[in-house]
Amino acid sequence: MEHNSRKKGDWGETLALDYLLKNNYHLLVKNYQYSKFGEIDIIMETPDRKTIVFIEVKAGSSVPYGPLEYWITPRKQKTIYKIAEAYIQNFQPEDKDFRFDAVIVQGSKNNYQIKHYKNGF
Repeated sequence: MEHNSRKKGDWGETLALDYLLKNNYHLLVKNYQYSKFGEIDIIMETPDRKTIVFIEVKAGSSVPYGPLEYWITPRKQKTIYKIAEAYIQNFQPEDKDFRFDAVIVQGSKNNYQIKHYKNGF
């Protein structure tokens, strides 16, 4: 199950990244890991390069546990905040704003929909 979940996550992250690049976002890091806390799926800059965006991607074809948006729980958000704080401290980006987005990839390989929630959490 873990392998299938990771495979689905990779698929969703690839589609999300393609979507964001086509919308003129600039990739900084994919799968940014910070020690024991975990990782942030994608870190990008907005098209105007004024804002760093920490992006959580959720992908799936069915919703037995509720909409994919609900899978970004308050606990997961707190973890992402901690990792983002470490990124900011390590790279000290100057004169940048920050925000947290969610990208949801709902569907299957041949039939999917992408939703981008700016300031999603």
